[in-house]
Amino acid sequence: MRKRDLKYIIIAFILLIGQGLIDSFIHIGLYIHLSILPYIILAMPYRNSTLSNTFSAFLIGMIADILGGGIIGLNTAALTAAGFAKRGLVSVLINKDLLEKEPRPTPQITGIGRYTVMATFAIMIYLGTYFTIESIGSWSWMLNILRMICSFLVNIFITIGLFIICNPRRQ
Repeated sequence: MRKRDLKYIIIAFILLIGQGLIDSFIHIGLYIHLSILPYIILAMPYRNSTLSNTFSAFLIGMIADILGGGIIGLNTAALTAAGFAKRGLVSVLINKDLLEKEPRPTPQITGIGRYTVMATFAIMIYLGTYFTIESIGSWSWMLNILRMICSFLVNIFITIGLFIICNPRRQ
């Protein structure tokens, strides 16, 4: 295991504990679901297979559900869907030359624009799955769309902020 991989594992572990604290103690309201879990999936190496991404996302989601004390399975299902889609998003949005230079996204390699597009799709898959499963048979579709938009706006800023904080510019 390389030193850089250990750094990302430690960051993912800290963020996972942070997600547990967010789920347990921070309730902004009915319309916003805060999640830093999509960032953990996006920070995994590009070269991981779809099965590896999906299994890692399943485990991370299950740990987040257990730490958060909410409904077991919501984060697991939503993050598993995002993990399954990650390989496809990477192959469509990141060209092969960039993939050969760096195994993980960095501001210098992918740029904030490409990362934002990739994060947008990952967060929409995550939130769409989360809200669909959470609200089966109970709320209107209009309320779900409103919740998804509000949550997306907050979560995209969180994900991009984490991207910038966890990947400082190399001097």
